[in-house]
Amino acid sequence: MDGVVKPMKESGYRDSGADIMFNLLECGIEVVTPVENPSARNEHDWVFSDDPAGIEEAIQKGANAFWLNTVLFTGHPITEYLEKYKIVGQEPSMVTTFDDKLKTNQRLYYKGLPFVLPTEVSVAMASQLPAYPIVLKPIRGRGSQGVKVIRDYEELQIHTQFLLDQKIYGSRFMAEAYLPGREYTVTVMPPGVYEIAGQKKEITAHWCLPLVTRYNHQEGIAPYSGIVAVSANSHAIDPADYTESHKEMLAACALAGAELNTKAPIRIDGREEEQGTIRLFDVNLKPNMTGPGRPGRSDQESLTAIAAAQLGWTYKQLLLNILSNAWTV
Repeated sequence: MDGVVKPMKESGYRDSGADIMFNLLECGIEVVTPVENPSARNEHDWVFSDDPAGIEEAIQKGANAFWLNTVLFTGHPITEYLEKYKIVGQEPSMVTTFDDKLKTNQRLYYKGLPFVLPTEVSVAMASQLPAYPIVLKPIRGRGSQGVKVIRDYEELQIHTQFLLDQKIYGSRFMAEAYLPGREYTVTVMPPGVYEIAGQKKEITAHWCLPLVTRYNHQEGIAPYSGIVAVSANSHAIDPADYTESHKEMLAACALAGAELNTKAPIRIDGREEEQGTIRLFDVNLKPNMTGPGRPGRSDQESLTAIAAAQLGWTYKQLLLNILSNAWTV
């Protein structure tokens, strides 16, 4: 899209798709799977391909709702089915618009939210960049793939060429000021009816799960979750320990969710400036949704699941609350 590529994820999102369906089945939810007796150890047994054939196969097997656990775009095959089935996930064309991190962060910055103002980057545009160090990243990236702290012009040239040579991100990139302090992430939930502490509660505005902090960065960047499990470098913060900066971040993230009109959980990352103020820098429209349950998955809690646990939800309760707020056109 306009010289920008969303890199493919090896094996897609079958791992988290299998985690979701396995746990929902254990909760008594009737789930449709490609095979009659799916194996808990085989992620391929639990998810359908996100193409017309996969969607039709699911429908023929009795599906009446779809969990869109993949990256979407305008014209995605599921678009033709939105008026007939319940949906968990974002509206496809909305993802096309807001998965562009450059334009989305600029939009939210100019709305007055505390985002770092990014700029498009090329070697020829180096004079327009923020003062070094900066963070160079793909415009439609995934996690920390391809993201690097850049400390001078020579390093900018080298890493820009490296990203171009990989041929998986396209030909355009973005840069933003490097924030040196602690990193946090917030899961923003859409309005809906949720069961919290055993009570059904209607929440009429976008709201946030508890704050999660991240640590053990590698060269200034949190490692990609596909390499280092987030349970090894992240933990939730007790709301009793929130600072004013923490509270301001949560409020800003809820406003960002409302501005983007998200219909399913998203995740927003932020870091502290030198003086301690938290600035936001990344909106993830499809947060990773891995979780324990299947054999060998005990360490696969996602950042959203870690936040949900602080609220008192198990991974299963998180999934049930998300599913109960599926939407229709």
